[in-house]
Amino acid sequence: MFETVFLGHQGWLIGTASTKVLLDPILTPEFSAVAGAGMKVFPPRRFDPAAAPALDAVIISHEHDDHFHLPSLNLISREVPLYLPANASWAMHRAAAAMGFQVRAMAGGETFTVGDLEVTAYSPDFRDVTTDEWDVMNFFFRDLQGHGSMFTNVDVPIAEPIMNALAKSSPKIRTYTNNFLDLGMFTNWLPRQGAEALLPDVVSLLQAQAARWGRPEVVLTCGGGWSHTGDLDWMNQACFPVDNERLAEALRVLGASPDLPVVGAVPGTRVELAYGKLKSVEEGVPWLRPAPRQEWPDRTFARSFPRRDRITPLSSDTSELSEVEERLLVERVEELGRRMAGSDLFLTLLSLTPEEAGRYARKFVLVLQTSAAGDGWVFEYSPASCGFVSATQEVDQYIGGAAMWARDFLDLMAGETTPGAVTFGHLLEWRFGEVMGKWPSFSFILWQELHPLSQPELREHFYRRQIAALAPAEPMFRGADGAQAWAASV
Repeated sequence: MFETVFLGHQGWLIGTASTKVLLDPILTPEFSAVAGAGMKVFPPRRFDPAAAPALDAVIISHEHDDHFHLPSLNLISREVPLYLPANASWAMHRAAAAMGFQVRAMAGGETFTVGDLEVTAYSPDFRDVTTDEWDVMNFFFRDLQGHGSMFTNVDVPIAEPIMNALAKSSPKIRTYTNNFLDLGMFTNWLPRQGAEALLPDVVSLLQAQAARWGRPEVVLTCGGGWSHTGDLDWMNQACFPVDNERLAEALRVLGASPDLPVVGAVPGTRVELAYGKLKSVEEGVPWLRPAPRQEWPDRTFARSFPRRDRITPLSSDTSELSEVEERLLVERVEELGRRMAGSDLFLTLLSLTPEEAGRYARKFVLVLQTSAAGDGWVFEYSPASCGFVSATQEVDQYIGGAAMWARDFLDLMAGETTPGAVTFGHLLEWRFGEVMGKWPSFSFILWQELHPLSQPELREHFYRRQIAALAPAEPMFRGADGAQAWAASV
């Protein structure tokens, strides 16, 4: 028997009759580990820890907040081995060890066994991918008894060497990560897009996989597993063009393959294979089921929402900055500016022609708000200075810019919060002129410049604060006999 159970977002249980492994689990109702982010797991779920299986291992694909989730790891017995990417930051490895886990590092191309489950970790080819997920891994799971296999590329495209390597293995269960978001609410240049912008690419991808790997037994759609609450609950209908169930239904209607089985996974969806063939698809297991549908936030996509012209603070402290904080703000802005040399924004500003810029200054403006009335600090960035200085023109005279609350920026630069928490709903961006090609996103620059591999000290500070705030918890998942024996031997 080979099985996979969907936990929510991009989390899975992968198992055989005698081995159970978790991949990227988020086990709490809170999607974000940042206090006050107001993000919840979608769809909401019901766990029964008493019925949960014992675990042989936990695997984390990479160091993003929605994969390396410390409040969820706190609900797992420390006798369960924890596998982390070797390419991840030392802050990640230290945090896991500080929680009491025995950590094993996975290298790209490495194959290891957990019980009768064989796991191969693949590193993507980053030479052709624009991303900040430099430590992410793809995974191929195979039952050594021959009952089934599963492949997930997590958050990045599948590199050609991986496509070739899996041609002989022919993964029987495949996942498609639905990361498609409409972020046009927070920019003035991104088009508002619905599902029609996504479907052709998904169909092409699944057909290419089927041509190279053969027909799968099932494709499971996942990802996009959160909703917003409080002042940002409007985003539930503005930013998610298509959920996983609707995506699966659309793919079946479009006929990605004449007989391709596509299932929109919800928490508790269980797929079982036997002797390489699909045996069953169940909606719920004894230890995990989705909450009743009437409890789900409404994420029906409405393209008619107007673009936002104000930003919501992430920090609950919206008081004026002190003189010390003002000096620190200037220092942190200057620090970020120095780090941006060579970034996409630096290169774009450097390359702009007078015709593209028109009447606008070929500089970037950053507005850091200090009050609801819009007061704040305004800085300009140019590649000539390789840094930010006080703005010399009105905000609308620059080719592009971004705005966020000053205290959120300070928290971000101090490791008190993360780019993932700030950039969803707490930052606005714009551009003017006739810019050719792709305009770089300032939020993406924050993701790159503040990535744990770029700033491990900041991320270690964040992890330490998280760990200190974790309350003692009864494990939701305990260690299997093999995991306990392994822990005792280390």
